[in-house]
Amino acid sequence: MLHSISYLISGIVLFSMTVFPTGVLQADDTTATLHGAVVEAESHEPIEAATVSIAGQEASTETERDGSFIFNELNLGEYTLIVTAEGYDEKEVEVSLQSSEKEVIIELQPAY
Repeated sequence: MLHSISYLISGIVLFSMTVFPTGVLQADDTTATLHGAVVEAESHEPIEAATVSIAGQEASTETERDGSFIFNELNLGEYTLIVTAEGYDEKEVEVSLQSSEKEVIIELQPAY
């Protein structure tokens, strides 16, 4: 009987190590968070209410008062951000997500 319980426990441990290699659930290693800020190119003052969009996707967000923005759960890979704000030239920025987190600072030029 003792051997049966020992085999059962060993089986449960081996199964859990196979399904959950570290013994706990882990976050998906194929997604990333992209965050950053949009600022004025010369003064580096934050630009509030700028629109940051991802080319070819429906994803877009508006910057906060401090110029910050965030996109969560993006697949790893290459993206083109399109940034627009009233009174500034539109800007496209190439971003490569190769790890779980990436920060970018985007400088916009005033439109004259």
